[in-house]
Amino acid sequence: MITGTYVLTSLCCVGLSVMDRLILKRRAVDIISIEQATSTEQYVRFVLNFKIKHKLQNATITYTLRDRKNPATVIAGKDRTLEFSEVGVNSEYLLFNKKLVSDGDWVLDLKVVSSGSRINPLYKLFPIITTIKKEFFLNETRI
Repeated sequence: MITGTYVLTSLCCVGLSVMDRLILKRRAVDIISIEQATSTEQYVRFVLNFKIKHKLQNATITYTLRDRKNPATVIAGKDRTLEFSEVGVNSEYLLFNKKLVSDGDWVLDLKVVSSGSRINPLYKLFPIITTIKKEFFLNETRI
């Protein structure tokens, strides 16, 4: 038989989970900046600087580079996890093959999905999604 104590305990647990997910957002990724880095012979590189409050468990980063003149031209970067990031400020390089990039205006779309918490199942049901778009002008001297 379910007593008032079990119901009260269950409501407290659900309330704490909702507060953790919606107010505290422990697994959130705060994007500080995205800048173009020095390119290598094979790749156009961008640097993503971000800050995290807690160690990430199931966070993935997805990014694309889209041509402004021809929006059908989309170059997808390699999706990867951010599980090796440390608490505090971190950096990641976003790489695109130079052979695929031409001169002109490009839009970098970035999405970070954080869906991991051992304690709170609401992160799996409602992951924290951080997105950002930034425009870059790429020419032969910068590619």
